[in-house]
Amino acid sequence: MTFFNLPLNCELYCTPPNNRRNISKIRISDILFYHETSHGVHRIQFDEESRGTLRYVGLGGVVHELIRNRGIVPIDELEASLHPDLVAFLIQMFLMNTTESQIIATAQNQSIMELDYMRSDMIWLCEKDEEGASQYYSVQEFGLHKKINIANAYRAGKLGAKPYLGSAVMGKVTQ
Repeated sequence: MTFFNLPLNCELYCTPPNNRRNISKIRISDILFYHETSHGVHRIQFDEESRGTLRYVGLGGVVHELIRNRGIVPIDELEASLHPDLVAFLIQMFLMNTTESQIIATAQNQSIMELDYMRSDMIWLCEKDEEGASQYYSVQEFGLHKKINIANAYRAGKLGAKPYLGSAVMGKVTQ
């Protein structure tokens, strides 16, 4: 699921926090980003900003809404276009500010498993069976001690769900 590839002609409805009745309408193309550098402040149009910044702003909005209102949101490839520290910050901000909402996210970045606040019951793995069907299971099922680094156990192959890569040596191509 992608939340952030909004067409430039779409509209957002913004409610100022101090006046819930005064709803204003803005277009995505009206959003500007300001970057402060040693050469001054530079304005960047929404459609000229980096994918990482747009994704971070978009996910920040999703997290903000989940903190303010109860809900469940699926996010495919949570870490896409984001620095690992930003992913960790978003997860931490979400977990520290709500107990009423849930994010169900897929991720390829194993460093998420290393975050101190990620419990084994929060991490599920997916493995293909002999028929090619996906099987899901919780890391909690392994009964790991809380001091065991989940990412290291995964990398060592103790938790399964690792792709079979085959040999890195390419055979001679015959014609």
